[in-house]
Amino acid sequence: MQVRQGISFRIIMGIAVCGMLAAAIIPVAFGAEQQSPSDLENATPLGAISRPTPPIITVEGSITELDLESDTPSLSLVARDGHETDLQLDRSSTIVWKKHKKVKLSDLKTGVKVKVRYMEKHKKLLAKTIDIV
Repeated sequence: MQVRQGISFRIIMGIAVCGMLAAAIIPVAFGAEQQSPSDLENATPLGAISRPTPPIITVEGSITELDLESDTPSLSLVARDGHETDLQLDRSSTIVWKKHKKVKLSDLKTGVKVKVRYMEKHKKLLAKTIDIV
């Protein structure tokens, strides 16, 4: 009985060793380059932008002024703490939401409470999304 167990153990160990050797040899055989840790630390992720993306900022408050007629539509809102924020809107990229449904910019009205996510772009605050609360 011991002889059979010894043979089984040897077979299992032989298969395991062959597997480890294959894992080490196959990348070399197919020309895979090995990278040093410093190369990996300095590597740029695929599709990464070389310039930093501006952070998205959120403000919540009531609309005090609204201009949808000009070439550069805008709105002003006052937060609960009294801080006023002037935001520029983009007809093509600013998205307005009401009860989880997209609505038009024209659905915005003075006095309405909103939650706005915006970013600074070209020294202006550009509204990305507006949630009508």
